[in-house]
Amino acid sequence: MADLSGIIGAVFNIASQAANDTVGEAGAAGGAAMAGFLGIFAVMWILIMLFYLAIIMIILAFFVIWIIMLVDCIRRTDFKGENDRLLWVLILILGGWIGAIIYYFTVMRKR
Repeated sequence: MADLSGIIGAVFNIASQAANDTVGEAGAAGGAAMAGFLGIFAVMWILIMLFYLAIIMIILAFFVIWIIMLVDCIRRTDFKGENDRLLWVLILILGGWIGAIIYYFTVMRKR
């Protein structure tokens, strides 16, 4: 985080110096305002990317849980009926992560 604030500070300094060099005293306030806008834009962009990263991690976690439940269902040998495995595989495939949660609480938790 320290490197990021250093980069943002450098962008502010460059924008302020450019505004002071080209326009003078009257344009310095406009340059500072532009630098502030760019800083806010950069912070918002970073927050949005962190939000998307969190969403992707949650989706990936649900996918991994789904795969683990599917593999457990295929390898399990202690089903009571002869069609129970097929039924659970269909529930897991068609139900996605909701089917995996149902499978976990009804089959895996009993073990």
